[in-house]
Amino acid sequence: MARTLERDAPADPAKAPDASGRRRFSLAALVARAMLVGQLAWLLAFSAVQYRRGGLTFDFSVWNQARWLISHGHLDPYSTVMSMPFWQVDGNWLMWPLALGTVLPPHGLWLLWVQDLAVFGSAWIVVSWILRAAGAQRSRHAPRLLDGPWRSSIPAGLLALLAAVLLCANPWIYSTAAFDFHWEAVAGFFTLLTAWDLARGKTRRAWIWVALTLATQQSSALYVVGVGAAGIFALRADRGRRTAVLVMVSGLAWLGLMTGIHANRASYLQAAYGYLAGPGAASPSLGQMAWGAVTHASRPLGQIWSNRLDFWANLLPAGLLGVLNPWALGVTVVVLVPDFLWTNHLMAQPSFQNYPVYPFVTLGSVLVLARLGRKHAPLRHASAPIAVAMAGASIAWAWAWLPLYPRSWLRVTPSAARVLARVRDLIPANAEIVTTNGISGRLSEHRDFYVKMNVPSGIPLHGEPVYFVIPGNQGIAYNPLGTKAVLSQVAALNPDVVLHDDGIWVLRWVPPPGAKYHRFPGPSAGLAAWTLNSTVGAPDYSGMPSGWHIQGTGSRGFVVWGDYWSVAPGRYIAAVKLSSDGPVTVEVSSSDHHRIVASLSVPPSATPETVSFPFSVPPVAGGGSSGVTRPKYFRIQTPAGKASPLVEVRVVNPGDPVASVYTVAVRRASS
Repeated sequence: MARTLERDAPADPAKAPDASGRRRFSLAALVARAMLVGQLAWLLAFSAVQYRRGGLTFDFSVWNQARWLISHGHLDPYSTVMSMPFWQVDGNWLMWPLALGTVLPPHGLWLLWVQDLAVFGSAWIVVSWILRAAGAQRSRHAPRLLDGPWRSSIPAGLLALLAAVLLCANPWIYSTAAFDFHWEAVAGFFTLLTAWDLARGKTRRAWIWVALTLATQQSSALYVVGVGAAGIFALRADRGRRTAVLVMVSGLAWLGLMTGIHANRASYLQAAYGYLAGPGAASPSLGQMAWGAVTHASRPLGQIWSNRLDFWANLLPAGLLGVLNPWALGVTVVVLVPDFLWTNHLMAQPSFQNYPVYPFVTLGSVLVLARLGRKHAPLRHASAPIAVAMAGASIAWAWAWLPLYPRSWLRVTPSAARVLARVRDLIPANAEIVTTNGISGRLSEHRDFYVKMNVPSGIPLHGEPVYFVIPGNQGIAYNPLGTKAVLSQVAALNPDVVLHDDGIWVLRWVPPPGAKYHRFPGPSAGLAAWTLNSTVGAPDYSGMPSGWHIQGTGSRGFVVWGDYWSVAPGRYIAAVKLSSDGPVTVEVSSSDHHRIVASLSVPPSATPETVSFPFSVPPVAGGGSSGVTRPKYFRIQTPAGKASPLVEVRVVNPGDPVASVYTVAVRRASS
């Protein structure tokens, strides 16, 4: 008995485990896990509110329509939103089993919740990986395959807590979850599982995650390529490296297969990367674009350099140091390089399209920090200040951006949400629906459903009544002028008004017999004045919709304002249809020069008449908007504005006349 006790006792009391230290470090790990659970609870609750409000947009419409069709037995659904068979949108094969699961309530909300769970799962893997690598959790594979364990000056629990802070403070993770539904979060989760099992030597199970990653969307094949390339450098065992090579090859093969069967028709590769082939190339092939990028390196390098602001914006909240870790570097390269090569700044800015970067770089940042903090390492004393700086930077980005989170993504008021709930109930299940971007998401549960992002455009007709659901100022408007143009041109068809409440219009139009297609002209065809703003007037909805107008009150001020036309430099014609019992003024104001560029005094007219006059728009000094948003030290690079000002046509009552305004238009003057 004495021998047993002697054998089990530590040889040196000074090296005995510190039970209180273990408890302290375990408590830190427990707090880290609790933070992730709290983040999940917030994401699930926010998604429920967002779904109930009905403010989901075009992107959600794509997946929700396919989900609804598959769950109702249409196993080869046609996406009227994208105008192609759904399987060709982006190779989203995982939608089929996911859609069948959404037969149960809350139906479409499952898409958002699955995305939230994927975000949570990615964060959970990051914390688990860090605890295992730092030696808090032992494994027989750890000494051979993981980046540790190490005897670091920073305890494992505190490293996990740092990772939780970076993940919970990163504003781009929240915007990913709030921006409708996208497969990047789900693909990022399966990609992390792939890397995690490769690192632990579980190579057979890793292939399950590879298959699920590839089944999310075509671009996820690049994630698989990145993980495979990272594994070649990160893994030490020959078997692990061979598996990593096969993983990388499988990603490349899948990418080629999806391209070969045209399962990526919605990728817009030519529109995004066609500039790489040169200015004279029309509809260039992938080979031409690749050759142009190699022979004229200034094209891709110049585009990447123009996105340098978004490089820091994407990486700093995640810790930045992670790019020095092979696992994080591999995924970061395959995600950011294609997005930074996109023809404008749309894909480079922090959002869902770059989501896999955030958990991987967080993981890599903490692992690199743990290496720096190894005992006897030259920089071990700098590890604690670096950890504080990483956490501080992430919290600072959260302070700058998270206050914008609710008002950026909840742009449908509670009262309008109740109206939209009535709208969804009153439209027949087999009806054709046309709507605009801001409220389209939940309305997409119909076979014949169309989203008009802008005009000119058209809709096919199927011999049934068409329901137009158009918000005045609710939801995220893709193009406010385009929304007003659609509403104006639908009203010109003299439809039946089914509902008008809280700025939301539901108009029912019966197409002429035999009509197969209807085209809406652009805004230059004119905007109905009642869709615009008025300071001294109110909409008059009496009579047929084509005759609705703004009725002035006779007070001095703006009878009509709020039409903002983005126009290139050149000569234009302003046209206004109105009547009045006294003289009124029609003026054109330029937002660029902050002055009236043209005006016309209109004499009294008892009947509505169209008056028009020319005006010119000079070139904009400085080349237009830079597209940089938010505070000085926390900026992102967004798509730059066109090198053109906004012009506004206003009807001004200078005295006592009572004016009625019907339409407002701006069109380019004929040469």
